[in-house]
Amino acid sequence: MTNLRIGSKFGKPAIPLLITAMSRPEKSVAKTSVEALGKIRDYHAISPLEKILLTHDESEIQMEAGIALGRIGDKKIKKILYKVVKNTNRWDRLVAALIGLVCSNDTIAKNFVFDIIANGGLYKDNKAVDDAARVHLVMGLALIRDTDGLQVIYEFKEKLILENSKQSLQYAEAVSTFANVLEDILHPKKDPEQEEFELQNKKLDEEHERLMGSN
Repeated sequence: MTNLRIGSKFGKPAIPLLITAMSRPEKSVAKTSVEALGKIRDYHAISPLEKILLTHDESEIQMEAGIALGRIGDKKIKKILYKVVKNTNRWDRLVAALIGLVCSNDTIAKNFVFDIIANGGLYKDNKAVDDAARVHLVMGLALIRDTDGLQVIYEFKEKLILENSKQSLQYAEAVSTFANVLEDILHPKKDPEQEEFELQNKKLDEEHERLMGSN
């Protein structure tokens, strides 16, 4: 039984097991444990998830930690995530914290994310938010199924295509994949099946792996 299923089946009693498991070196174990804690939404998971966000080296795990915190979503968590946004000098942690805030229905953060995707931006020590970070913001919106920024996402894709470099075209392909996921949410098939949902998740995971391999 996977940690995600353990969390779904046993709920809050599974929290100590999941907190231990998300620090395991196996990426799949850590990822599913963080996801499960986000689904349980218990305040006991806040500090462990914050630690994962601030210390884990894998951007995918950081993202899941940010999303999990956003799903728990109380005022304490918003303070934690805004502190990361203000103080981090790593774009992967910045992206994870911002997506967590969007997941918590923070309108200011959502508009900030849309502005970064559209225009870029600066963070700690005047570092520029590069295209890789902007693509990962788009991926984060797809992961949390937030469709509000689709127009901004399409405009970003067109800018990447116009740059016409090998890297920008790879990014444009990734953005297109994430946009398709969001389009499917806005315009679902008449009888959507679980297989389609799993396929979209697989596409997200594959695109993330390809992106990380190209950096």
